[in-house]
Amino acid sequence: MPLTGEQSESINVHPAAYTQFQKFGHPGKYTGVKKVTTTQVDFTGSNYGYGAVVTSGSAETVILQTIHLTEGGSIPAAALKLYHIHEMSVKKVTGGATGNVFVLKRNPKLN
Repeated sequence: MPLTGEQSESINVHPAAYTQFQKFGHPGKYTGVKKVTTTQVDFTGSNYGYGAVVTSGSAETVILQTIHLTEGGSIPAAALKLYHIHEMSVKKVTGGATGNVFVLKRNPKLN
């Protein structure tokens, strides 16, 4: 049966509108990031898949965000070493008046 539209005869042929990432996958361990400052961000539903955090600030800035984990419990962002990736299963981050928490979305095809 002949193929029509965007179908192809081979799994190696992709529609012209596909990006390189759709064709070949994401090369890195993380594929996205959300910055949390003063608001609450939930990492469930459409935000599912975020599995690491990086905190930023300075010695003069107290990081006031709190990171809540999927199986319960929370960690004050100020307790984490600045500018390092901390792997954890994030449920939500609640904001604070100062500091930043960057939550990284994991590439589901890489461990």
